[in-house]
Amino acid sequence: MSIYIEGKFFLEETMLQKSYIWVTTTGQTLCENLNAYWAFCDQTASRPEKFVVFHANDMSDQLPAIFNALTTVSDSYHHGIDAVIQPIAFDDENILSFQTNADAFFKEHNRSAARMVIDISPTTWSFVSVYLMQLARQNRQAVEAVVYLQYASHRMRDTPYPLIPISSLTLNNLFSKQLEERQ
Repeated sequence: MSIYIEGKFFLEETMLQKSYIWVTTTGQTLCENLNAYWAFCDQTASRPEKFVVFHANDMSDQLPAIFNALTTVSDSYHHGIDAVIQPIAFDDENILSFQTNADAFFKEHNRSAARMVIDISPTTWSFVSVYLMQLARQNRQAVEAVVYLQYASHRMRDTPYPLIPISSLTLNNLFSKQLEERQ
């Protein structure tokens, strides 16, 4: 279970010892794709065994930069540990395309022991975040956290995480105990 302590994002200590899968989507900027992961690494000191990046077919040219950035940040926290990166393409003009691919990933993943941390911060397609949240609820046993990086101003989405004042960011876990109790 994820918890908040004094405004910081924490996971149970056992989570830091287990492998997990970081699931995200492509956003409008490189920093939007990277900042939530960077903040998560900074606050939890954990690292995934695998990255899953859902992307629109026409955004494939951005993937090398995204993969390089994820790897660079990972190496700064856990040098010498390789993680698998799995891109999953979808047609952004067809919601069913995303649903089909996301359902297939969750079905395949449910056979794995690794837990998922799902980042819904990149906001290029609102239906993606909504559907990932729905899948997270349906597969609650396989999901450790659903994170959303909240910026004080939308202009900060294109700024690298270390250059943003900490008071201007909140890394939210939408599966926190406080939020679950309200529902």
